[in-house]
Amino acid sequence: RCYLQDSAFFAACKYHLNQRAFNSSNSFQFRDNLTASSGINMNRFFDDWVFTEGFPHFSIDSVTYVPAALNHYYIHVRQRSKGNNHLYQMPIEISLNDGIIDTTFTFIMDSVTQTFHCAVVFNPTWFAIDRGEKISDAISDIEKEITVTGNVPMPETNVKLVVQNLGGFNPTVRVENNWVAPDDWKQSNPGVRLSDYHYWKIDGLWDNQFLSKAEFVYNGSNSSSAGYIDNTLITTTEDSLVIVWRATTAGDWQIINNVSVNFVGSHTDKVGTITIDTLRRGEYTLGMRDYTVSIKELVENEKPILKVQPNPVSQNCHIEFDLKGRKNALLQIFDMKGNLINEFKVFAHQTFINWDVVEIQNGNYLAKLCIDNQVYVSTKFVIMK
Repeated sequence: RCYLQDSAFFAACKYHLNQRAFNSSNSFQFRDNLTASSGINMNRFFDDWVFTEGFPHFSIDSVTYVPAALNHYYIHVRQRSKGNNHLYQMPIEISLNDGIIDTTFTFIMDSVTQTFHCAVVFNPTWFAIDRGEKISDAISDIEKEITVTGNVPMPETNVKLVVQNLGGFNPTVRVENNWVAPDDWKQSNPGVRLSDYHYWKIDGLWDNQFLSKAEFVYNGSNSSSAGYIDNTLITTTEDSLVIVWRATTAGDWQIINNVSVNFVGSHTDKVGTITIDTLRRGEYTLGMRDYTVSIKELVENEKPILKVQPNPVSQNCHIEFDLKGRKNALLQIFDMKGNLINEFKVFAHQTFINWDVVEIQNGNYLAKLCIDNQVYVSTKFVIMK
């Protein structure tokens, strides 16, 4: 419905029902009838949403401001996924808000990272994706205007606010529980293993007088209704559990020390809450004190990663890499004669690229990951169709 817009969607549904009246129907027929009625090719949409398991995840990585006659904002967006390695093509809505003006732009996202340009007459302080809940993505979120102090549950996010001061106006708080792994430490790991499953993002509109605690629920139990969220993280006693925060994706994680932990049943049942004294905008995730990760990091940093899957490849080439937070890089593909076949710009936080090799000749190829014009790591692979 979001993809086609209402008028085309409802007309296409009616067309499909008439075409398949008193008969069975499958996803392929529904796709073809939507295409025939709307005039919009629905192959990519069904490949993304019907024939592929899992969910997409879209997040704002950073925003660049360029002043001029209008205020120009370049919004850098990142795409990940939950349950697959698929790259989605999807219209996404990006909202800009300054507490008075609320403007939404729609863009097509079809890459791992993209930059979108918005020119506006005001100075937004809050940027958000999909506030209208039009995408079935790997995020559970809630947005509330808070009018009273006290306990404010944020359903489906495993967060509860304990508001102590509203500030100069009724604040709006958005809580997202992102069901993808958080970024790792940028600098050397201080001996904390981060969650491999989810992280929270807190944002919204409030002033410096707003004051609230925040209670984060953790659950590493085997409960079929609420467990398995943190079961891969909490492998020992809960005494080693910590919560970390960073203001933006450009910064590194910081361990929050002034917290209170409610172990609920015991220190080993993997169920409880962590409460922080002061809620701040930014990202939060759980971690476990594990000093072996500091040792592992020293070893792993000596082993650059560059993998091509499958190998041989016939159609879609999935190239995985790990820059280990160093800096942006360039991924280059060469044939065995040294001819440059393709190249891709790679961001420091990026972990993979999908490349369609249907039009590339069969043969042996070399992938090189270059930083500052020097080869960081390389690997060979075969294209065979």
